[in-house]
Amino acid sequence: MIDLKQYFHKNVKLVDTDNKEWTGRVTNYEYSDENYEEKECIDLKINDKYIVFYKDEIKSIEVIENN
Repeated sequence: MIDLKQYFHKNVKLVDTDNKEWTGRVTNYEYSDENYEEKECIDLKINDKYIVFYKDEIKSIEVIENN
């Protein structure tokens, strides 16, 4: 099971359940009771955009070095 809290404020490479790779910085973490979907999630900043990934949409995630 993935512990999303450990990725807060880190640069990561994320693979979603569609096998698409995303690289960015985790800028927010929300517990399941903090959002309308009632699912644990993170916000990933990619360039100037923010994308929400719910825990059940993440196939894998790993910390990468800062650029």
